[in-house]
Amino acid sequence: MIRLFNVYYPVRTLILLVGEALIVWTSFLLGTVLISFFIGITFLAHVFGLVPAEQETINSQLARRVFGGGSLLYYVVQAMTMLILVLAANTSFVWLPANEGTFWGGTLDDLQKWLIKRQHTPQAAQKPQPVGTPPQAR
Repeated sequence: MIRLFNVYYPVRTLILLVGEALIVWTSFLLGTVLISFFIGITFLAHVFGLVPAEQETINSQLARRVFGGGSLLYYVVQAMTMLILVLAANTSFVWLPANEGTFWGGTLDDLQKWLIKRQHTPQAAQKPQPVGTPPQAR
């Protein structure tokens, strides 16, 4: 039991334990669903003989093959894929301002000043040379 301010909170303890158990089971189920999707998509792509193409992803090829190219479910799969990619692209930088002190060890202003200073150094200002050209004498 949790003792806080000389008072026992058995109900609070029970709620915390149940909440922790729900978090663990939810994480387990989400992991199971993710693994099942990966194995299922891999298996169906192998069975249908799908290969990556520049014009169409494996996910799109599989949905077209399973649901048909013009069906509503095909477009639902494409819309959900787009939504996942948009959310993934959006969440990658959400915590940068909050965690920059952990990674950089200073403030965000210090990081910006360092990047600006680095941009104007002679080494950073060198233009990339084509492959096969000899390096210039320094």
